Amino acid sequence: MLGVASDDQADVVVANAEDGSINEHRFTEVVGSTMYSVYQVLMLIAMLNSLIAIVTGTFQKIIDNAEVHWKFYRTRLWMHYINEALVAPSPFLYFQMPLLIMDLVKKRRYWPLRNQPVDSYSDVVNKVVQRYLCHERVILYD
Repeated sequence: MLGVASDDQADVVVANAEDGSINEHRFTEVVGSTMYSVYQVLMLIAMLNSLIAIVTGTFQKIIDNAEVHWKFYRTRLWMHYINEALVAPSPFLYFQMPLLIMDLVKKRRYWPLRNQPVDSYSDVVNKVVQRYLCHERVILYD
């Protein structure tokens, strides 16, 4: 809007008078320049109001989804630590190791008897959480 028009755009061009003098229409030029200036100011105000409305709408969307995003990233962080094999701190790790070894021996013993893999409860929960995270990621980036 601003800077598009040149300075001489408001000049009114008419034929010269019969006696050879140049016809000047100062009043018409001043009124035209004033109207164009008022138009520029009104357009600037309208564009600023549109910009404010867009920024306010975007900010409101962010505020509305803040809790959902917080829960999404909190769950993602939890899943990072839950997926680790040994999560217990140092003294409790020694209690966990024999359980892991017994579980490994039990799996080895019953391995030939297994026809189909059966998902454990933790695997199902992990898959449900991963599906939820993927769904939230799709919503987040769309």
